[in-house]
Amino acid sequence: YLTGPLVRTQNFVLNERQLPPQAWVWPCEIVVEIAGRPREAVPHYLPGQNPFVREFADRYGIPLEAAMGGAETMYPEYMLKLRRSETPHH
Repeated sequence: YLTGPLVRTQNFVLNERQLPPQAWVWPCEIVVEIAGRPREAVPHYLPGQNPFVREFADRYGIPLEAAMGGAETMYPEYMLKLRRSETPHH
């Protein structure tokens, strides 16, 4: 899945504005996302069966190879690799 380490960071800022007591958490509530689905069920697509695999690439007009390519696709040199590629983008 990941072609390199995933680095996660968080920055916190002190909020000096006093909030009302009921605002200490987000006003969320727990709901059943999909009624009737067993608790242990994990939504998934088997390899080659995802009907939405092209959705991101088509929306942004980029080659599927670039959308699914991993860490190397974030560097400018990757554009040269795409230009040299003989495979069609769509």
